Order: sequence, then structure tokens, then C-alpha cells
Amino acid sequence: MLYWPINPLIYQGAALILALSDGLAGLIGQQFGRWSYYITGHKTAEGSFVFFSATFLILSGLRFYNQNPFGLSALVSITVTTLLLTLVEGSLSKGWDNLPISLLGGLAILLLI
Repeated sequence: MLYWPINPLIYQGAALILALSDGLAGLIGQQFGRWSYYITGHKTAEGSFVFFSATFLILSGLRFYNQNPFGLSALVSITVTTLLLTLVEGSLSKGWDNLPISLLGGLAILLLI
């Protein structure tokens, strides 16, 4: 809700990252996860890959929707941002990742659009 007064698109994008990326990562990780890792809890490489992919698509779509130029520098920025969000999601578990993902996702969208 912090980002709503700035731009509702930022709030919507952060909510999409939390709901879609994090939700899909959990579902796919539980169903198809073979390679596990533990930092603060059980995570899977497959779930992290799904989180990365979904978040990359969301950030790319928001940048495209906002009609910003989409060149090599934008692609690198989106990839690095997505990687950082994936590292945060992968390092926190049991719901502790929800607030940081929302806040950092909104900040990333603010900077990217």
C-alpha cells in the first residue's frame, strides 16, 4: 500500500510478484522439486526457477505496459533485479519472505518504470 499513492501500477506489480511468482514457486517446488536447499527452511531449485521466470515476465510486462524503452540496459536491469528478488525469496521461508518481496518488488518496479 506504500506505493499506491506514487503509482497504482507499482502496487499491482508488487502484489503480482508476491501472489503469482511466490505462489507458483511454492506449488511447483512442492510438486516437482527434486533439488532441495536449506537456508532458513526448505526450498527447491525448481521453485526458485519458477519464481525467477514469473518475476522476470512480470517486470518485463510492466516496463512494456508503461511504454518505457526496452533495450539491452533495461534487459540487464530487469535480470539483475529479478535475480536479487529470487535470492531474497530463496533465503527466507515460512512466510518471512512475504514482506521483503513486496517491499523490494515495489521498489524494483519503481526504479524500472
